[in-house]
Amino acid sequence: MLRGLFRLVLIALFLSANAAFAGVVAVAVVYRKLPALDALEDYRPRLPLRVYTIDGVLIGEFGEEKRAYRRYADFPPQLTEALLATEDSRFFSHRGLDFWGVARAAVGWIEGRREGASTITMQVARNFYLRRERTLMRKFTEIILALEIERRFAKKEILERYMNQIYLGGGSFGFAAAARAYYDKSLDELTLAETAVLVGLPKAPSRYNPRRNPALAKERQNHVLGRMLATRLIDEQTFLELSSADLPPLRLSARRYETPAAFVAEEVRRIVFDYFGDAAYQRGFRVYTTVQSRLQKAAVKALREGLLAHESRRKYRGPQKFVDVRGKTAAEAARFLQNEISYGGLMPAVILSADKNGARLAGRDGEEYKITAEEMGALKKHLRGAKPPLAPGAVVMLSGGGDEARIAPLPVAEGALVALSAEDGAVLAMAGGFDFRRNQFNHATQAKRQPGSAIKPFIYSAALEKGFTSASILPDTPIFLSPEETGSGKSWQPKNYDGKALGPIPLRVALAKSKNLATVKLLQNIGVGYARDYLLRFGFKREDVPPYLTLGLGAGSASPMDIARGYAVFANGGYLVHPWLIARVEDYDGNAVVRELNFKRRRRAIDSRNAFVMTSLLQNVVREGTGRGALELGRNDLAGKTGTTNDARDAWFAGYGGDIVAAAWLGYDQFRPLGKKETGGRAALPVWRLFMGEALAGRAEADYLPPPGVVAAEIDAETGRLSLGGEGARREYFYEEYLPLPDEEETAPPGLF
Repeated sequence: MLRGLFRLVLIALFLSANAAFAGVVAVAVVYRKLPALDALEDYRPRLPLRVYTIDGVLIGEFGEEKRAYRRYADFPPQLTEALLATEDSRFFSHRGLDFWGVARAAVGWIEGRREGASTITMQVARNFYLRRERTLMRKFTEIILALEIERRFAKKEILERYMNQIYLGGGSFGFAAAARAYYDKSLDELTLAETAVLVGLPKAPSRYNPRRNPALAKERQNHVLGRMLATRLIDEQTFLELSSADLPPLRLSARRYETPAAFVAEEVRRIVFDYFGDAAYQRGFRVYTTVQSRLQKAAVKALREGLLAHESRRKYRGPQKFVDVRGKTAAEAARFLQNEISYGGLMPAVILSADKNGARLAGRDGEEYKITAEEMGALKKHLRGAKPPLAPGAVVMLSGGGDEARIAPLPVAEGALVALSAEDGAVLAMAGGFDFRRNQFNHATQAKRQPGSAIKPFIYSAALEKGFTSASILPDTPIFLSPEETGSGKSWQPKNYDGKALGPIPLRVALAKSKNLATVKLLQNIGVGYARDYLLRFGFKREDVPPYLTLGLGAGSASPMDIARGYAVFANGGYLVHPWLIARVEDYDGNAVVRELNFKRRRRAIDSRNAFVMTSLLQNVVREGTGRGALELGRNDLAGKTGTTNDARDAWFAGYGGDIVAAAWLGYDQFRPLGKKETGGRAALPVWRLFMGEALAGRAEADYLPPPGVVAAEIDAETGRLSLGGEGARREYFYEEYLPLPDEEETAPPGLF
């Protein structure tokens, strides 16, 4: 009996020794294969690229993972305490492995319950270094790695890594990103109820996602609140109130960014990616653009209003579709609209009722809106087809709210507005289309369109260098050009927009009235080859400038950015600037990233005297010519030019006030006409005017002072010769070497006669 017992003891000791030896060997093997902890020590989370305006307003974010890194001290104590109470209440007392937790999990396993025993440190080890496979060796490695992490790092460092790295669903990594993703709040703005929802997510972010599984999310929230009650973080009354209440509402606003600048953000993303590659989306770069948030808002508003105004002048194309809203309340009818998208500030809505007294509509927000009888009557004038489409069930777009709500058809035409600092080319604002979500093509930089008469100032600038003056007399008379003369293989007989030929007129009047006949003859005189080379001084590319006389009326192609850049030469005294968009790039810690992303540079393009005289001529376009609509701003320093192409396929206005230059364009992507009378002055100038009204608000008027070498003189408006004053006399500016004389001894001819 004793001998048998002794034998059993020896066997037990032998097995224990072998187990201990095997354990030591296993630890040695695992320890030798442990990954280096560099990733944890030099923690570099995959932080997204964020784009800001120059005044610090966030306008874009790019990266597969939504993150917002926070230091331990920046996490609210309420969040940290709730997390520890739920995930690892003995975190600050154990050394990576919680033996009480293991014992509790073992008892639970025996009793048929599944309870985790992973500490926060073990979760950090798993999230940073290990795969998600469920094997005994992986669990063993996790424990050893957790012990090593505890040996190397302070508790707060471990917790900081965890709270920034843990995946919480919806593409969000870390609690700061999750707070923004679910509630559109910063961590400091979270309520206790919202905090409890987020703290419940680490266990199973997909299962307890409040967006997908609100019932399970509520169950998990109550568990978190129960742990907070058990650890005396909250009292029983608070627990009862919050556990019995509904989940806090999610805030998934479509208006994520305060300043609408998606086209700007995308342009920056492309530039930064070209420099940094995939690292652009991982290193947490903060890119500060040259764009000013106030001007960006003004540009987007101006363009959208201009496109809506143009659409209102077209025949109404009818509702988007019909749904059955019989007997439905506004809230019930709104369910039909959940898959409809808001564009450009327009909200999808459905008509509940419509009669001679007006209409009632349900917006996608579930609210009811009323349209007056007058508004309905005005809209019905544009209806197309025999059947009135504005009947109950019609899905339409709604503009404004409250008493100002109105049905606003979604524009089909597109447009762009870009504004630059004339002094250095910094992009101040850029609207590349009606809405980025509908059309990602950036019309401000990518749309190459015929510039129409917006190109004429560059032709007239070239003529000044050939001896012409603002007083030169040009023949605005019919002209017929043979195929040999046009160089295009086709004959051509240009006409003025109004069909009228004025005969001999001053160059100043020819530009102000945008006379095509006079311009073609001027171009014919100075030579197409010379004019084409001259236009390159303004930044245009040779391939975009055709070598034909049609160049003078806007053949060729240019983007709104190209046109704005060209007009900046006149505004800044003759320098070609290179538009640039990025002011600085910082890493997540605020350190400057040294890269050649700043394109600030300029060079002399034309004589300062030329720029001054052209400004004088372009001011006259505003005061007496096709740009008179700009006079509504009540300023004397505005200069600019309209542009309209054949059949009004493109409408332009470009100009400046002081050192702000802007170009506006409207047109269809399908290159079809905008419509009868949709000229640059009617379609594009209002966009420019609305923007510049905001851009120049509170700014003193600019004084354009003549540079050395420019002289002023009174001339006879009919002959272009010097005058002694009296009726018909007009003050003009001249290069001193081209000052006309009062008799036949002139050294430079005043015109083409």
